[in-house]
Amino acid sequence: MNGEELSYALSTYHAILATIFSAVYAPRFVNLKITTGDEACYYECNCPDDLWKGVYAMCIIMVIYFALDIVAMKSSGNVPLVVLFHHSAFGFAGMLQLWAGRNCGPFSWLIGGELSTIFLNARWFLKRSGRSSSRLYVIVQGLFAVTFFLTRVLIYGVGLYDFVSNDPNIFRRVEVWQIIPFLFVAMYGLNLYWFSKILRIVFKGIKVKVSPPSFATTLLLILCLTTTSFSLFHSSIFDHEELLTVSAQRAGTLTRVWDNHMKAEFHPNHKSVIETMKTMNAHPSVNHVPTQIGGVGTLSVADFYTSKFIFQNPAMDVTPVSRTIGKNSIVDEMIINLTHDRAIPWLVPSLEPTFATITFPLVAIVIFEGDLISHERIYWDQATVLKQLGVIDASISDVTGPEQASLLPSNKLLGEFHSSSSFPPLTPSEPSSPHSDKKIGLSKKGENEIDEIKRLTN
Repeated sequence: MNGEELSYALSTYHAILATIFSAVYAPRFVNLKITTGDEACYYECNCPDDLWKGVYAMCIIMVIYFALDIVAMKSSGNVPLVVLFHHSAFGFAGMLQLWAGRNCGPFSWLIGGELSTIFLNARWFLKRSGRSSSRLYVIVQGLFAVTFFLTRVLIYGVGLYDFVSNDPNIFRRVEVWQIIPFLFVAMYGLNLYWFSKILRIVFKGIKVKVSPPSFATTLLLILCLTTTSFSLFHSSIFDHEELLTVSAQRAGTLTRVWDNHMKAEFHPNHKSVIETMKTMNAHPSVNHVPTQIGGVGTLSVADFYTSKFIFQNPAMDVTPVSRTIGKNSIVDEMIINLTHDRAIPWLVPSLEPTFATITFPLVAIVIFEGDLISHERIYWDQATVLKQLGVIDASISDVTGPEQASLLPSNKLLGEFHSSSSFPPLTPSEPSSPHSDKKIGLSKKGENEIDEIKRLTN
């Protein structure tokens, strides 16, 4: 086997690998983006191990392929420069984007363009073996033309569009990102140029005149310059505006789900474990970090809400301070005011009721998967709570008391928060009394709801 035959053999192996990986992973990544609504996962998620290995193997093959092209060009001079560029650009761009750990989704579309290479190489082997006049050769040549259009023009175009049209803030974390779309745009231009040559061959057979090659070359230059310039301009000028647009699209959904969650937890007329759990996914977790109390999994979280939280809280005033909304998260800052007239397992699990009134800032970090809550992490300064309850000596100046919360409220922030809230300010759910029992048992509604949760999850 000489160098040219080895080159075509490697090319065929590379094309088969690329086609298989594209067929398997392109629909999977697209389905992931559609079902979760998570653009970042589509563009930034870690590629599966077998995809990583396969694409790296393809890139390594392209490097070898490029080396064989150099050898063939030196020995016979019959390797066009555009082919040389195509092979080197594919391997280089693939290595760069994988090294940067980005764009598994779009890349799975781009490598789908290699399907036509299988038929191109089969055509070469048939011609090499003297079967260029056979019916099989005609069929293979037809399949090459059809698959070239479907994959290198249409499907490749889908992948290219993904590269230059997604949120450019993703790329801003990758220093070499500007090189990657340029190389893929240039290769797409070459595909269009080669497709024009295929059309000329087809049209020549049916006596139809086509534009001269200079038109295709001009089209290539215009496409490369305009698309690359658009992607770079789009990144530098409109990145902040696009980020705001994405946040606005998600903000309404996240706010609605989180407000419904809070409403089912605290609103005196709507307390419900079932409604609370409806806002969470199938594997939720809740963690009150200072006391490490909460739950993991549907039953554990439902049990926590039923026996230690929703129906066990004392009268409580919650004053919102600020809300920050991300693509898949909400961070709420608030001030809690309550009277410690009963056991409060999530706040001070081992402390007898002191009947002291306490005020402290609290921050809730809420993480979403799709449109449902997956994780809640609640933070507050436990030292200020314990100082106000008399556990920590009041003379200790290193720990602040209720004054810790005195500077947090802002009229502007409160106005913005309440204008977007779907339920009125929180009011006490039941009157407190110095004669309250240490621990309140489950209400009948609470007992029924935990039974219903267990029934639904069994």
